[in-house]
Amino acid sequence: MQRAMTIRVLSLCILCVCFLPAVSWPRSPSKLIEPEHGRIPPNKAMLCEAAENRLNSDKVLGSPPTTELDNTLIDHILPSRWQPGPNGSPTRVAHVVVDGRPLAPIVVDSGGTSHDTFVYVLSDDLKTLLSPPDRDDRDVENNGADDWGFGVSEEIVIVDGQPMVRSWRGRYGESPIYLSIIDRDGHIVPTCEIKKESRKERVITWNRDNRVCHAVLAGQQIPVPMHPPVPGESLVLGKVPTQFSDYGGRIRSTDAELNYHDTSMAAGVRYTLLTTGMTDLDNSGKPRHVGIVSFWEGDSSAGDGTYTDSETFPVYFDKSGVADLSTDANRKLIGALPHGMRNGKLVTLDGATYLELFPDTKGPSSDVWKINSDGADEICSFKLTKEVARPITE
Repeated sequence: MQRAMTIRVLSLCILCVCFLPAVSWPRSPSKLIEPEHGRIPPNKAMLCEAAENRLNSDKVLGSPPTTELDNTLIDHILPSRWQPGPNGSPTRVAHVVVDGRPLAPIVVDSGGTSHDTFVYVLSDDLKTLLSPPDRDDRDVENNGADDWGFGVSEEIVIVDGQPMVRSWRGRYGESPIYLSIIDRDGHIVPTCEIKKESRKERVITWNRDNRVCHAVLAGQQIPVPMHPPVPGESLVLGKVPTQFSDYGGRIRSTDAELNYHDTSMAAGVRYTLLTTGMTDLDNSGKPRHVGIVSFWEGDSSAGDGTYTDSETFPVYFDKSGVADLSTDANRKLIGALPHGMRNGKLVTLDGATYLELFPDTKGPSSDVWKINSDGADEICSFKLTKEVARPITE
């Protein structure tokens, strides 16, 4: 989240300091350059390629076994700024061998509101700290941005036999992922940057009906005629959850858009009626008055502010033109469909109705579902992106 205005930054700081437990303050800026200690490995291209191939084969990067570490064993070794934070997860330790030297990298949780995690390297007997004092200055995530270092995570992985540190900011996959080798001296050296890029063609990753999935990829589906909401059509939430508030009407809603504040997540909530029409949504042979609704929740002022949620789903209207999200039929649809979607489209294929779901308001669909009297069944899942790993240069 950009903080372009000084006032917004100051407001956030004041709120966090006054009302939240310990937070993760920004670390010193650094650039992606070869550090004073530790050298970028000559086989960096091979390591990046190995990581890319594994991730694109739908496999996770390997990781060494870890065990919980008693913090009293390392309290006297770690500087205070590297100590585990309040309400943090227990420190974990792995034992690895790099170029014939046994090492013990540890994962430390900063605690507080954002629960950032950082990796430091100790000798195998846990008696000596090998990470240099300027380790934070050379952290690959410290890119010089003048903002709070919320949401940084690090973990220990193994790529092609090489112990490495994987680091990312915010939600996993939403920002670049970095891989840094752990060398035999205990230095963590940035090696690869991994980004998601769009595929030229979607790939089927799961299917219940292969024929339908290939037909969708070939563009053979026919869009159901739908139109923007018209007067007489309205969206309501008959049973408002106790945590949703409109602050006595100060948060305004319309027939086509419902707005609330989720007090449990300190976030804004919005339901938007996108389109409406007549179709046999549940494949019962009876066309009904239906609509497509998008749900969004975000702009949270709690924790590190990264919480967000979205979903797109169809709804049934009653005879008076009201789509109540609280009815059993609509709740069943909402509960059956996946979150993380930003748009939806009803289509027909060989006489059956399907719901295409889109993770973004632009771009291709990633899922195809079929609605029935019991809820919804997933028919297809498509992979839209691929991981591209590039070596970090000096």
